[in-house]
Amino acid sequence: MAQRAWLALAHLQRQRGDAATAREAYGNILGGDAGPLSHQAAVELAAWQHDEGEAAEALGTLVDAYRRTRDPRTGSALVRRLIDAGDVNAAEKYLRLVSSRAQVDPETWGLKASIAEARGDPRQAVAALNTGIRAAPDDPDIRLQRARFLRRCDPHGALGDAEADARHLLALDAHVDAAVSLLADICRDQGRLDEAIVFARQRFDRRPLNWQYGIDLGM
Repeated sequence: MAQRAWLALAHLQRQRGDAATAREAYGNILGGDAGPLSHQAAVELAAWQHDEGEAAEALGTLVDAYRRTRDPRTGSALVRRLIDAGDVNAAEKYLRLVSSRAQVDPETWGLKASIAEARGDPRQAVAALNTGIRAAPDDPDIRLQRARFLRRCDPHGALGDAEADARHLLALDAHVDAAVSLLADICRDQGRLDEAIVFARQRFDRRPLNWQYGIDLGM
């Protein structure tokens, strides 16, 4: 059966609550030859395992998938999972492998920044984020990461830079909900309460269903 069919079966059985059959379908994708949906299957299964409290199994899924496919996307997902698990040394090891096999892109610099932050080195984290943005000024993911980092780690001295990044995201029409939320928080931090209220209202206007029903729409 083709990967697409196995993935569709996995999704269907998860919806039906048949975890055993769904996991078997994922296993058939990941146990066969590497294909276009190998990365998606690995990330989905690992996220599911993590949500079920199977953190070690989630890491194992990504490690095995990366070793089989050498897909940089899977390697990056593994690095993020290792950082979240607090295994910074392993994260750094796999990041070196990923970056040696693929062009160093903004995501790689973002991962370098996350590792530096986990090691308690904010200067190195900022340097990595700055390098990533210089390489790709309009990449929304690393722009958002730097804005959040600056507000979190330097809440007074760098708020202006964090605000500039958030406004740049609005200009790009990317990560708009996150940017509006960030701008509301920054304005509040600086005592600009009238502006904070404006952005807070924008956030509410964009996400009424999210607030009323608890639906996660990506904010």
